Amino acid sequence: MKKISIILSLFSLLLLVSCDDPYEGNITPATEGSPIATRLESEPGKFSQWVDLLKHADMFNTMNLKASYTAFVPTNEGIDKYLQAHGYASVNDVPVSEAELLIKYHTIKGHEYPQTKFVNGLLPDTTATGDYLSIEIRAGGLNAMYVNGVSHINTLDIPVTNGVLHAIDDVLIPVTGTIWEKINSGKYTIMAQAIQETGLDSYLHKLNSSKIKRTLFAVSDETYRRNNIEDFNKLLEVLGVPSGADLTRSRELNYYLYYHILTQQTDYNSLASFSEGVTSKNIAPFLSTELINISVVDNNLFINYDKQTKTGISITEANINAKNGIIHVVDNFMPIVTPVQTTVQWDLADYSVLSSISFYRKPDNSGKTTQYTSLVGNWPCYTWESVPLEKSNAVQYYVYYGDKQAGYGDASGRYDFLHQDGLSLSLGLYGWIEMQTPVIVKGTYIVKINCYSIGKTTKDGKFLTIVDGNGLGGEVAVNGSETTKSQIYKHTIGTITFDETKSHTVRLIQTDAQTISLDYIEFVPVY
Repeated sequence: MKKISIILSLFSLLLLVSCDDPYEGNITPATEGSPIATRLESEPGKFSQWVDLLKHADMFNTMNLKASYTAFVPTNEGIDKYLQAHGYASVNDVPVSEAELLIKYHTIKGHEYPQTKFVNGLLPDTTATGDYLSIEIRAGGLNAMYVNGVSHINTLDIPVTNGVLHAIDDVLIPVTGTIWEKINSGKYTIMAQAIQETGLDSYLHKLNSSKIKRTLFAVSDETYRRNNIEDFNKLLEVLGVPSGADLTRSRELNYYLYYHILTQQTDYNSLASFSEGVTSKNIAPFLSTELINISVVDNNLFINYDKQTKTGISITEANINAKNGIIHVVDNFMPIVTPVQTTVQWDLADYSVLSSISFYRKPDNSGKTTQYTSLVGNWPCYTWESVPLEKSNAVQYYVYYGDKQAGYGDASGRYDFLHQDGLSLSLGLYGWIEMQTPVIVKGTYIVKINCYSIGKTTKDGKFLTIVDGNGLGGEVAVNGSETTKSQIYKHTIGTITFDETKSHTVRLIQTDAQTISLDYIEFVPVY
């Protein structure tokens, strides 16, 4: 997978410790350089205020532990602005619980993110408060990186022995609001009224216990009015909602809002990620009967780009964090459209229910294989039968990075899986798994599958593909495909014509007993 490099110009998990610091006197001495807290203390002209905050919260020694941290530390000027804005005379006036919250919110434990891993999107791992931080790269590159769209990173990759340290201009304010609370804050009154009238406010306000987070494409009042929609009643008229209709059941209004919601947390970087040679893709919103097209044209990202008029919808504010997801602000009221045929990348692990897995789409920065988990019980996104029926580890979800030391993957040991995850199937001879595709625009497609091929001299890990009850192509052998080297390899399954724009049922039948590792299925248009 490649990530299209796009500069976006914008308008605008572990707890560390309690307030007692149990590590005092038990810090691993640094042999070269200094750990985070000591390094900060060595530069009082820039970081003395944050050092005082660490000590005030009894967390100074915590940040010196021999561990792996990513810390975003505000400068003295940034702390001074925070104190003034909150009416505190000094750091010692900040309540200890608030100081602790701030430190945790600025710290990711267990993972290191140098600037080389920054993209326009969310960092894969949460802070010690359980929240995601976003990185925004504006025009200017390394000199114009911002955290959460508000705090400029003034110094990148300050050397420390226990992680990565970045200095920022301003204190990051911990996220407290849900998607609904942020939309209901005054800037989006028309969309907020639509959401409330349909009852979707509770859906966008919910903190899901299974950790599933959503994405909303938000439309501001200013944007509605620029599209001649002055108020909520005018929106109903434009959408064709009958007068006096029950808005909780209105197909026109509900479908319009569903079209603006993705069932997973999808950051800007994910929207701008395409497989090699592809610059346009269709993604499925909450309204599963329709599609949203994402395209790159002249190095700019567009939603529903029209090739005839050469216009599309742009994201003007990206990666606005909420407690239960993420918001992207768009510059058009974004009516439902049916996009033309384009390449469909169907990630076989792209189901919101999988978000309940703690390491879902969180690759290990060490460059080695991370965790696998066997899927047992009821997973509504998959139906399968293994041979024998009680076979363990029949279907596993995995996140994979390769192994540099073993020589697998690229120079960093990384394999280029889409979202760095996939499915491992060990269903036995003639065991099968069945899944629903996203909505696919009617037309003819070449169907390909991206797999992990284990280096060997014999071909195995074989399966057949059934689409809507009909066989497609011949038997595919995943392992030993082209060379004896372990690699990601894309196989062509066959060509298919869909007469309707809809979702389809795909069944994969294993024709030997060897494990296969699958990434995504791709539908490439034949015009």
